[in-house]
Amino acid sequence: MHGNAIYALKCLSKNRSTAQIQNEISVLQSLDHSYVVGLHGVLEDRAHIYLVMDFVPGGCLFDYLLSRQMLPETETQFYIANVVAALSYLHDRNVIFRDLKPENLMLTASGHLKMVDFGFAKQMSDDVQRTFTRCGTQAYAAPEINTRKGHGKPVDLWALGILAYEMLTGRVPLRAQEQPAVWGHPRLGAASNKFDDATNGEWVTFPNEIELSQSAVDFVRELLIPAPAYRLQCEAGDRHVGSHVWLDNFDYKLVQQEMHVPPPVVVSNITNTVPYSDFQKFLIARV
Repeated sequence: MHGNAIYALKCLSKNRSTAQIQNEISVLQSLDHSYVVGLHGVLEDRAHIYLVMDFVPGGCLFDYLLSRQMLPETETQFYIANVVAALSYLHDRNVIFRDLKPENLMLTASGHLKMVDFGFAKQMSDDVQRTFTRCGTQAYAAPEINTRKGHGKPVDLWALGILAYEMLTGRVPLRAQEQPAVWGHPRLGAASNKFDDATNGEWVTFPNEIELSQSAVDFVRELLIPAPAYRLQCEAGDRHVGSHVWLDNFDYKLVQQEMHVPPPVVVSNITNTVPYSDFQKFLIARV
């Protein structure tokens, strides 16, 4: 705590890659957005580096989804719109997140989302728009990550499609163990990739027992297109994901401005608990 303000402290062992830690710090220091966790300072001792960050009291979206199993469309639209606003901000600044999943999205006291954990984030440049490091979480990894053909911003849109599918159905379209057989594996060579040139998302199927609007189905399929160039995008243009009819009907622009009221069940769950009441208070000296 600092005065009446409460911060979260992320502890990183110096046994980890120094370059990865410095990369996370560098990326976070360059960002300032309502839907992205803020970095307020960096401390260190002999064994650890500590990142002083926004305290986000609502817990992670993963736990919330676990308790709900699946979400109605309107609630899913709100959260996806939050993520789109964050990704649009990152991509405008040539930052790829590369690890979008429910565990890395936290609920604020107001019921909005904040993107956290930038350990795999990559700062690109105007001249270099592809990277080749295999990283992220397998169930959310785009085909081009698994085949190591080089990847860029579209990997975040693929993960967004997986996230939307998971919220709407309570499951992911492909389990992590199924992906090598479908998308191919680096050791098997490019020929093993069955959908390498697919320019649509028709491979995505939905459970018959779940009723979804056609625009929701189209939204997910237009993100889960194996060929990266054909996916919706988060940069300005006709293919901006926020312009899709599924979000356009939801007043995506209001979400961008934090003017859209969050789902009341979420706000209620957060404001009626004090998740930090059992935490020990630490006095952090300036160093």
